[in-house]
Amino acid sequence: MNKQKVVIKLLEERTSLDVKRIKLKCFIKSADFNNASEHQRRMLRLQQETMDVYSKILNNRIEDLLGDLYYETH
Repeated sequence: MNKQKVVIKLLEERTSLDVKRIKLKCFIKSADFNNASEHQRRMLRLQQETMDVYSKILNNRIEDLLGDLYYETH
């Protein structure tokens, strides 16, 4: 698979992840979050932190590949 196709797949993956991240963040700010057990609340916060890191990794990969593509064409 060429780098352009990888970038497209990574962008799609990041977009899908970001939609889920936004939904989770909204849920954590909602009153329903407080109805969950303490263990569930801790796990949801950990899930949010992990998704944030995952998104940053995807961003770094995208930026790296785009840099490669730029230098390959110039």
